[in-house]
Amino acid sequence: MRDEARIVTNTLIAYAARFVVGGVSLVMVSYLLRHLGESTFGIIGIANSILQFVVLIELGVRPAVSRQLTTFLFGGEIERSNELVSTAFAVYCIFAGMILLVVGLGGDHFLAIMKVAPSLRAEAMGVLLLSAVTVCIALLRAPYDAALTANLRFDVLTLTDAGQKFVRALVVVAIFSLWQPRLLVWALGGLLAAIAGSVIIRRQALGVCHTLRIGRRAVSRRGLRDIAAFSVYTSLLQLSDWTGSQSGPLVISYFLGTAAVGHYTPAIAVVAALLPLSRSFLSQLAPVIAKAQATSQPGLIQQVLFRGTRYSLIITGGTMVLLATSAFSLVRVWLGKGFEDTGWVLVIWSASSLLEACVAGSVQIFIGTGKLRAMTIANILLAIGSICLAIYLVGWTSIGIAGTAIAVLAAQLIRTVTFHLYVTHISAVDRKRYFRESFLGPAVCLIERRSAQIMKFPSAFPYPSMDRADNIWLEKERPVRITKASRYRPGSCSDQISLG
Repeated sequence: MRDEARIVTNTLIAYAARFVVGGVSLVMVSYLLRHLGESTFGIIGIANSILQFVVLIELGVRPAVSRQLTTFLFGGEIERSNELVSTAFAVYCIFAGMILLVVGLGGDHFLAIMKVAPSLRAEAMGVLLLSAVTVCIALLRAPYDAALTANLRFDVLTLTDAGQKFVRALVVVAIFSLWQPRLLVWALGGLLAAIAGSVIIRRQALGVCHTLRIGRRAVSRRGLRDIAAFSVYTSLLQLSDWTGSQSGPLVISYFLGTAAVGHYTPAIAVVAALLPLSRSFLSQLAPVIAKAQATSQPGLIQQVLFRGTRYSLIITGGTMVLLATSAFSLVRVWLGKGFEDTGWVLVIWSASSLLEACVAGSVQIFIGTGKLRAMTIANILLAIGSICLAIYLVGWTSIGIAGTAIAVLAAQLIRTVTFHLYVTHISAVDRKRYFRESFLGPAVCLIERRSAQIMKFPSAFPYPSMDRADNIWLEKERPVRITKASRYRPGSCSDQISLG
């Protein structure tokens, strides 16, 4: 199957899976709120936020392994690819041990800082430990995820992740129905689903990539250098991304308590359930760029930039606009009265997600080409500014939980403008062309080109486009007929050219 057909298939599967997962998430949030209460349910958001910061110990190895493995596989370096995945697996084992150590020794202190009630602290610690084990299992399957990513088998990853969430929901509902509702059941269901998903991913990866071998003897310093060469900037990039997006529940819990986190978490759950609709498409672009570099196809970069941004807006725009306009009605039907602040958070996060879609193609270009220095510096500065603004709005104003969403929106607006300016610089693309191809789409460009032909004026937009599918009919010239002049005069043009 060609890469284009594979991407389309993966995206359609991701759409279907996300509708199922989104429905399950909506039902489970409402179900857990009713059975656990706001304060107990807020512990889930706190545990997730703590684990997201602890997982930063991974140091960006995952995107580094995916990119380097794609380059080695399509470059024919089988031995080096096996060294890479074996070394990566050893590194992930070390990271898993460090995560369990940090959570086991410092989990109680983290919960005390977040002002979790003493009566809930023991159960919250159990949830934190079980969730940490779940995260470690997901880390150990990362080399197999990279093998599937290099071969564009995102359909396997999508269906497995969707199946994990569905199995977790079934386990929680079944045990809640037979026994008393406990928060530990939610964490235990996630652990069982993660184990089953890892077994499936390993089997599928070995079936797709027959040359993949992970063993102790293949661990080498060269594999470690290959990972470190790309993971320095990706680690800082991952740190800034998670800090800016996951600091919200921690800031809210510190200033307003865990009950306020229970109002903030449902809005994040809805947006998180819908964003993978576009990310499932965009995540496939970085391997395509890495493959293009390995096979010497530099012209593919501009095509990915234009199409990636355009399709990301098409996928995300309508969903987020619909979500923002129906936010308060959705919250009222879903959670009942008293959650108006959740509706405001949902509206603001929808606008922030729409701005994120505007730079989605640019981000994939940065990752695929390794141009991460400026992107990383900008992300770090914006993450720090976003946290400071969130602390001020939540702690010293009456805005409430919406202050964290406003801070994320302001940072995303600056990030969008900065990335647009930088990507046009490194890809040598005219900014006017980039804006028209990416945001206005091919329709406006075709209308302008046709109007220029009729009016006999040159088009302001250069053609032929990188996207042949959008202007293929323009390349079909009308037949040219050459006729003899009625009277031949020496020294003058003897032929007349007319268009048929």
